[in-house]
Amino acid sequence: MHSKRENACTHSLTNQPAGSTHIFDRLILTAYTVQKIKNDQSEFMKRKLFLCLTVLGLASGAAAQTDDKKAVLAVVDKLFSEMAAANPQGIINLHTGPEAQLAAVRKLKDGKIRLDMIGRDAFSKFFTDKAAVIKETMYDPKVVVDGDWAMVWGRYVFWVGGKVSHCGSDQFNLVRTEAGWKIANGASTIDTGGCSEREKAMKAGGSK
Repeated sequence: MHSKRENACTHSLTNQPAGSTHIFDRLILTAYTVQKIKNDQSEFMKRKLFLCLTVLGLASGAAAQTDDKKAVLAVVDKLFSEMAAANPQGIINLHTGPEAQLAAVRKLKDGKIRLDMIGRDAFSKFFTDKAAVIKETMYDPKVVVDGDWAMVWGRYVFWVGGKVSHCGSDQFNLVRTEAGWKIANGASTIDTGGCSEREKAMKAGGSK
């Protein structure tokens, strides 16, 4: 047997006016919509934050790459400066150690190729004459950095006494050490008759 109170409650719920039911449904729909908007906004903010962090990470990595490229190129430019200054010790200091060497691929007048493997110390001794006026420039160098390894390569022009002596291609492998970037090894082609018209027209003062 239901009590009179239970019967009254049942009667009240099952006999609501149509307008009251619509208002109740709208309240439920409104609450659901508000919650969904909050969820969507939260998801949007999460994605936005992730995107921002990703962009910042990429920008940081790109900046580090740029700094490394400048650093390794500065080592190669310093090598050319030490050569011009006839400073053997300065040349030695730019290399990883006595095991570093240069492969010199020289084209002879008869068209034959001569390969000379030159160690760091022997190479430095080529540049001891303070009276000599020499300069080497890699005028359009390319640089690749992969972690603690880097490579620099490009065409070069070599002047003696202000006149173009020969041209060729230089390539250097560098490694990052506790003391900074150092030259591990390299290779150069040497061709007295291999300069392009553009290279022949270049001046030792830096004009291209």
